[in-house]
Amino acid sequence: MLEVKPIILSGMPTSIFPIWDALHEKSFPPNFQQNFEYISSWVRNLRGDWRPLLIFVKKRNRVLGILPLMFRNEKRRNVLPYRRVTFLASERTDFNIVLADPKDVEEVTTAGLDWLCSGALRWELLILDDLVEGNPIISAVPKWAERSHVVLNQKIGKYYYINLRRPWDDIWGETSKKFIRKNINVARNRLNRTGSWQILVNPCWETKEIVDHAIRISLLRGFSAGISPTRREAYKKFLTDVIEINRRKGIFNSYWMILNETVIAYEFIFEQRDVCYAWTGTFNPEYASYWPSRLLLLEIMKRYHEKRFKEFSFMRGEAEYKAKWTPNFKKNYRFIIKNKDNIYGKMIISAEKLSQLLNWKYFSTPSIKR
Repeated sequence: MLEVKPIILSGMPTSIFPIWDALHEKSFPPNFQQNFEYISSWVRNLRGDWRPLLIFVKKRNRVLGILPLMFRNEKRRNVLPYRRVTFLASERTDFNIVLADPKDVEEVTTAGLDWLCSGALRWELLILDDLVEGNPIISAVPKWAERSHVVLNQKIGKYYYINLRRPWDDIWGETSKKFIRKNINVARNRLNRTGSWQILVNPCWETKEIVDHAIRISLLRGFSAGISPTRREAYKKFLTDVIEINRRKGIFNSYWMILNETVIAYEFIFEQRDVCYAWTGTFNPEYASYWPSRLLLLEIMKRYHEKRFKEFSFMRGEAEYKAKWTPNFKKNYRFIIKNKDNIYGKMIISAEKLSQLLNWKYFSTPSIKR
């Protein structure tokens, strides 16, 4: 008999760390963004008005797994209030998981979603996304939806990756001749003419120095445009925590391109089970004509190819440049469920349909010439 215990939190209590850590160790990989410290830092610094919702599923007095969710109140079309539920910290995670042994994921998912649809918590929209193919939740959710007579909308995106366990010439041959190969050759020639350049791997800098360099270049690129100073400082704290924690774990690596003693590009990489994950990185726009990020990525790929890693993963997102590096991708699943069981949810769906109908009539009515 399963017992379901939901907990709504404002922070991540250290008392649940042992359970979380034990389940995390067994969970489907990649799961490096779901370690307790990573999630705790996100909750502490970046959660904003999201409320963490942890659904504990027990079996014979043992925690079988945790469905880690969060929810917040939003407005549909800036008018209709509704409540969205999604994976915990999904704003800063690339691969979402259920914290459980893969063989227990279906049971945990089913129990957690059954509770969510029990009416104990009001919600109108559930989004379960960034699920890489092979993740056992991908088969569990449609099974649950069919059994529960829930309408499920499924979308499939891409996680681009490079298979590194091939001859380098094969990898190089799959890249775009114009976008990658030509520009990288030009970049090398320009760098050589400009001065002395090098690539630093895991320099012996304090974490603060790593973060300061990264933030400075990101600001130059305009990545923080429109973000308040308070929010920017919160992200800096989060980045500091993540780097510090994962440096100690030995799975975080930083790569830097230096030109004439100036940092012009960086890339942060996570490693797990012979796969390297390109988490974040960018370049100083003043040096755009050198294509520093492309050259830096190439050197990183070569390094992991030599180390006999299995894959280089571009992680979440389908930015056009990724397809220039590789035609290979894994499927990225996204499940969307609208709650039609509560009265409020039915009102919102009806209001949306009416709004769409009125908009259609407005735009389809022929104009009258005067």
